[in-house]
Amino acid sequence: MMKKYYTNEEGFRMAAGVAVFKGDKLLIVQRSELEDTKRGLWEFAGGKVENCRETPSEVAQSEGNEELGLSVPIAEKVGIHRDLEMEPPKEFHLYSVVVSEDWSPVLSFEHSAFRWVTVSELKAMPADRLSHHVRHFLGAGRFD
Repeated sequence: MMKKYYTNEEGFRMAAGVAVFKGDKLLIVQRSELEDTKRGLWEFAGGKVENCRETPSEVAQSEGNEELGLSVPIAEKVGIHRDLEMEPPKEFHLYSVVVSEDWSPVLSFEHSAFRWVTVSELKAMPADRLSHHVRHFLGAGRFD
């Protein structure tokens, strides 16, 4: 069965996620074995824009809530990763949020583990264990 995606006027499949910061640490979550694809990869919580009435920032906020129990409003846009290798091509919008020192994620079934890492620790992780979105934003220096 072929999947249907909402695409924008430029033909990009839209998705959004959230980079959660606590002090100098960044939250990454590991895809669960229950997921259809990319099991075991470390990524940012997020999901696809399902229709033209949803904005990427709304999706980032709702996915952060659903996947992490995040109730803090997202702060600012980190950037966009346009993945032209996918079919259809994908546009991933990443937003940031800062949480308090006592906040901890409550994971949904989509993720089996989480880690708080510094940018240096994230850069030291094997690239094949990180989602392409994480690798893109690291390579673009968005967290330096």
